[in-house]
Amino acid sequence: MSGNLPAKGNINALREDYDNPDLLFVGTEFGLYVTVDGGKEWKKFMTGLPSVRVDDILIHPRDRDLIVGTHGRSIWICDDITPLEQLKSATSDLKLFDPRPAVLWKNDAQAQRHAANREFKATNPQGGTAINIMSKSDMGAAKLEFLQGTTVASTMNVDIKAGMNRFQWPMTRVPTAAATAAGGGGRRGGRGGAAADAPAGEAGTAAAGNPDAQQFQGGGGGGGGRRGGATGVPFVAGGGRGGGGGFGGGPVDPGVYMVKLTIGSQTFHSSVDVLEDIWLRAQ
Repeated sequence: MSGNLPAKGNINALREDYDNPDLLFVGTEFGLYVTVDGGKEWKKFMTGLPSVRVDDILIHPRDRDLIVGTHGRSIWICDDITPLEQLKSATSDLKLFDPRPAVLWKNDAQAQRHAANREFKATNPQGGTAINIMSKSDMGAAKLEFLQGTTVASTMNVDIKAGMNRFQWPMTRVPTAAATAAGGGGRRGGRGGAAADAPAGEAGTAAAGNPDAQQFQGGGGGGGGRRGGATGVPFVAGGGRGGGGGFGGGPVDPGVYMVKLTIGSQTFHSSVDVLEDIWLRAQ
């Protein structure tokens, strides 16, 4: 099953996806590789990671983050590989993937502390949830709407490029006239995301300031790996450090939202669960 993997060096780790048996990741002496067709063709999947030895690979069973142990760059995480898992069902020219659940995180006072130099720390994952769209060609301007019943709670204007597009939904309401006059909600969430050297048919655009990398075409929160961005938790319910998710009318309520993508005369539908943060204990 070597396919077109490099002939030199060892395979140190192999991981098959939980849901899609055609999605495999291998760690080699010279980086991480992915196949979406059961090993017929392999592509480097680095998301800004240098060509270092990869010793271990795990897929988080709940969050579907790809976690990689390397010799040289410590622990590396690619957030949310669910669109790769759903590629087996992508048969049309455009695919709106089912987003993973989003959490309205509460502000944690302990998150304000500063880590000492010898403490291990890393960038927080993106807040909200990623809306992933794959297109076989440039489609241009499009609109994402998030509805509860027939009521539009939130909107995003996006630009669909050829390949895999990723837009981070900050879970903010459509601002009311009063909110607009008052200047809207909290600060914008941090721009995160890193580059992704995606499989064939999923090429993104060159990452700003990182021309040797590629990223999911992003809006709002950015793309794949945890690199850069704000240090606070973004899109915190009610604002706070890390941002309130944009100049909207405040965060949406927990619940199930229909995701509606409109491109010209075409519409596509999905849904997303917005969960309340029930894990933060009162201090």
